[in-house]
Amino acid sequence: MPKIKIVCFGGRIGFFLRKVMPSICSKIYLNIARKKSNSTIKKYIKNKDLGEFSPIFISVETINRCNGTCSFCPCNVVDEKRPYKYMEDDMFYKIIDDLNKHDYSNTLMLLANNEILLDKNILQRLEYARKKVPNCHLKMFTNGKLLDDSIFSHIIDNNLVDEMIINNYNTSMELNSPIKKIYEKYKNFDFKQDIQINIRYSKEVLSNRANSSPNKKGEKIIKDYCCLPFTDININPYGNMLICCCDATEKTNMGNVMDKDLFELFNDKKYIELRKNMINGRNKNEFCKYCDFNDVGTRKHLMINYLSERK
Repeated sequence: MPKIKIVCFGGRIGFFLRKVMPSICSKIYLNIARKKSNSTIKKYIKNKDLGEFSPIFISVETINRCNGTCSFCPCNVVDEKRPYKYMEDDMFYKIIDDLNKHDYSNTLMLLANNEILLDKNILQRLEYARKKVPNCHLKMFTNGKLLDDSIFSHIIDNNLVDEMIINNYNTSMELNSPIKKIYEKYKNFDFKQDIQINIRYSKEVLSNRANSSPNKKGEKIIKDYCCLPFTDININPYGNMLICCCDATEKTNMGNVMDKDLFELFNDKKYIELRKNMINGRNKNEFCKYCDFNDVGTRKHLMINYLSERK
């Protein structure tokens, strides 16, 4: 059984480079990611009709607030511009019940552009999701600021997630106090779940996130594919499906979950049009044309698994 892992991309050298040359590091990484993922995305897109896709990555944002200060994120406490919204219970239950009807078995996160632990009822909501969608892979990201022993042990002891990523954001490589306490207490434990502490530089430059990132703007039109309209459902606290996780400021709306079944919405006319345009490049969609986001990790592996199962 696995123990808690501490990970820092590139180690101390990588952390240092992201501090001294953040823009260059971002450009190099995204170029590599794009080259690695483009062929997989192309194969996955051509595998199905544009109106017959099933989501493999679902994010349900139950509260649109974060307590972080990361300079690359438009939802940090300084740059946040969204009106406050908390998802009502009946909407949350409807979303999870839809997933239950489809026996959803891929990745589910009860967060998007927010801090999951700001939801005062998140433990109960995780419990409901685990009970109603038992075959899904429940994944959790947190910055750890509100993570204490009682919350951590409740989540782990009740198997409320399959994977917990604790992002340790700061400008050094030290563990922040709440995260350090958790690590010191549990570092020798064996867990059923995958638990990972990511050492992250809070001022690094990542993607421009469809030009919503405070520290990076896109001036170059991007013509590559993006997998997100084919793989992801992103739901904000109003119940609106957003184009993707890069819509951190809630500019898009692909339909509301209270009007239709989730899977029906995911293959509705708006999505078919979006995908049709995306096949010809991001530049064919106004929201996407400057976005340089590229996921070379989780979604790529899920697409590869899907394709290998159908050989």
